[in-house]
Amino acid sequence: MNLPEVKSLSVWRSVLLLGLVLAVLVLLAAGVWWFAEPHRLVDRATLQPFAIRAFALWGLLFSVSVAVWSLTQMGISKRVRQHSPNSGKDKVGSLATGQTLSGEVREQLRNGLGLFWRWHVRVLLVVGEADEIEAVAPGLAAAKWREGQGTLLLWGGSLNGDWESEWPESLRQLSWRRPLDGIVWALTPEQADNVELLGGGVRRLQSMARQLRWKAPLYFWQVQCSRWSQDGRSRQSVGCLLPTAVTAPGIESALRQLVIPLRERGLEQMKQTRTNDFLLRLSRDLESNAIGKWRDALAPLLPSFARGVPLRGLLFAAPQKPATESTLKHSWWPSPEWDAIRDDRQMRASTWGWTWLRGLRAGALCLIGLFALALLLSFTSNRSQIATVESALATLNA
Repeated sequence: MNLPEVKSLSVWRSVLLLGLVLAVLVLLAAGVWWFAEPHRLVDRATLQPFAIRAFALWGLLFSVSVAVWSLTQMGISKRVRQHSPNSGKDKVGSLATGQTLSGEVREQLRNGLGLFWRWHVRVLLVVGEADEIEAVAPGLAAAKWREGQGTLLLWGGSLNGDWESEWPESLRQLSWRRPLDGIVWALTPEQADNVELLGGGVRRLQSMARQLRWKAPLYFWQVQCSRWSQDGRSRQSVGCLLPTAVTAPGIESALRQLVIPLRERGLEQMKQTRTNDFLLRLSRDLESNAIGKWRDALAPLLPSFARGVPLRGLLFAAPQKPATESTLKHSWWPSPEWDAIRDDRQMRASTWGWTWLRGLRAGALCLIGLFALALLLSFTSNRSQIATVESALATLNA
């Protein structure tokens, strides 16, 4: 069972209201302090430092309040998830397993790559049905995670129903600052034609992004089966990477640009071995109806891609060979089909929504801005006072 979604508050309205309340409180406190001594002089020399102190106090209170408010919101959300009716023994067991997995991965990568392993490793969550995941990353479902050549693959399981994998709940435990770099969704041509299936999966990924407060680029990986063995064929990444502002015509144009190069390379491969028809057959399918099917299937989901799950690429590949017995269960040697995803650095994962760290940064920037404004006002006032004193001295000397 899924956890009930809590309707999020308007963050900016809350922050604005908090700033206004603090401003009123500071003004009231300033008024009490000012009128406590009835014989104060109301002039610029007296009011200016008083106003600077009031601004500085407001900035300090605002920064601390935003940080505390953000931490409180995260704590409340965490408590709600932990104490919801759906969180029973199965949920606790899943979290415990996720903590064990994340601890195991961190320890092994820290031993192999050092304390700052996260700077050198690209973390990818692979989702889809069991056969499709096995076709793109053999042995991943059994191992739960595999790592090699600067890439960490995490098994995400099916997007239908509840999560089969513990990783979506444990990504923050793996790396609290950068939990994920990308999502790979393995699917068949029949699944790619199912708009309802795609929509449900995207909503599931959006829910995960909302919970993590983190958005990672999404890559669709279509598994193309063949009647003949494709052994001996020169393998490479096949597909297209899409821009940030993706549109339906943009998807169609990017796929159409693949048709001629795939046809030429496919003919070359078939001249060497007649059974290696993967590229030529893919070119034929794209030109006939696959481009239109992808465009029509993804067009209704474009608004969803813009909120939490940015669509980055469409890739095509034949099923890979089953995983062989290895002395290292979690070691992985990426095939050339993975190069486009592994080498993609143009669209990076980023924070989504309001987090305590973003609130702390905003508060610090507000405080720095207030201090800069106070320094500017002080400089202007001092310069004016110096000019006034110099004028008075010149008058006296005359």
